[in-house]
Amino acid sequence: MKTKTVLISTLALILYFSNAHSNKLEAQPTTINAGNVSGTWNKAGSPYLVQGDITVPAGQKLTITEGVKVEFQGQYRLRVYGSIQALGKANDTVLFTASNPNTGWKGIKVYKNSLLEDSILFKYSKLQYGRTMTYFFRTDTGVLHIDSNKKVGIYNCLFTKNVGSTYASLKMESCDFTIQDCGFIENQGLDDRTNGNNAGQSCISLIKCNGQINNILVARNKNWAPNNPNDSTSGISGGTCGFNSCSIQFSNCLFEDNYATKGVPCMAISGNNGRNTLTNCVFSKNFSREGYSLSLYFESSVNNLVTLNNCLFDGNGSSKVRFDNATNDLYIVSVNSTSNRVIVNNTLFKNSVNRSVYVLERAMATFNNCVWENNQVLDNCISSRKNAQVNLYNCRITNNSNGIYVGQDGNLNVYNSLIAFNGDMNDTFRAGIYAVDGPGNTGINIYNSIVYNNKSQGRNQMLLLV
Repeated sequence: MKTKTVLISTLALILYFSNAHSNKLEAQPTTINAGNVSGTWNKAGSPYLVQGDITVPAGQKLTITEGVKVEFQGQYRLRVYGSIQALGKANDTVLFTASNPNTGWKGIKVYKNSLLEDSILFKYSKLQYGRTMTYFFRTDTGVLHIDSNKKVGIYNCLFTKNVGSTYASLKMESCDFTIQDCGFIENQGLDDRTNGNNAGQSCISLIKCNGQINNILVARNKNWAPNNPNDSTSGISGGTCGFNSCSIQFSNCLFEDNYATKGVPCMAISGNNGRNTLTNCVFSKNFSREGYSLSLYFESSVNNLVTLNNCLFDGNGSSKVRFDNATNDLYIVSVNSTSNRVIVNNTLFKNSVNRSVYVLERAMATFNNCVWENNQVLDNCISSRKNAQVNLYNCRITNNSNGIYVGQDGNLNVYNSLIAFNGDMNDTFRAGIYAVDGPGNTGINIYNSIVYNNKSQGRNQMLLLV
């Protein structure tokens, strides 16, 4: 089974961006007062010092060429009703920033435009120090918000040190897009009020979008309420990236060292009629109170298909608050429908310290050629509960502190798989397969598989039925 993921170009991008803007002496600055803007901003006029809210009118275009620095002198916003293209180059990026990083700027809002308008395009651009703190998801926008555009391209861009109470970096609605070779680093979903408890979407939020996300790095982002002394125990901040009712092809994406107070330190997929595929993606060393590095939550949603190919979950963590909910890696829920399906192929789960995979309600999850190993789970590698169905084909679950849990009308089908050397001789509730409610209320079928040398309270335990 292959689990190696190649992310060299993304990592090189981040190293490059740390020193990418032109080191040449800047020209005499150009002052941009509040009002309409269009035409071309080039290096000769850089830096462009924005002194108020500015607008690209419908039917017009603003082009920003390589080496340009656009510096907002206060909490101002760039609104685009026409089109905008920021065209940096590999050795000379476009920089969007604020004169005061503490107060920031309000970002770029691109509104629905005509199909006759040019594409919305950002290449080799860095967007930093955006700050939108309205504490309400309908009014927060992020440093780049694009609405209802069918020609969006974001290439070789870095979103860093942006802050928002709900959205901090990139938000898009009803767009067709490509995001490629980009980094989202050290952004914050932040509720800074003393009684605040709900912040999130620090990196990417997409609603009803179709497109591709290739070769991105999402690292060291936070979703939290640091001024609330109870944030770590009762805060509900979370969701570094969210995708609602989208169809997206993800490839070569790395989610590493992200934090959320409650859950979803990496990404959540929800909504209706989505077709999402993740290939060669890595989720590593992410942490939240209840885990859910990748959350597939379909409460009343229908007709979703999520496929994972050749992915890796490694060392994700959670602090155990409620026994039922702490799940480090993959959380799959379908409350009201059996039409939502998850297929996981050639994926490795390792070094988890709580539950690794949780499938519940009416969710159906099929795992092909997957491996769970070296998980010191307080709960289980896999849990199937409340009418969920888990299918394992050609899988290996070995050398973990616990194996599989099936309960509350959960279902498990195992084909051509190995479940061995799991459990703990000093713990009653450790086993290869632990079934609660008894065999009459739990559907377990095992075909052509080996369940061997699993231990529970000093006994070799192949299958424990309670």
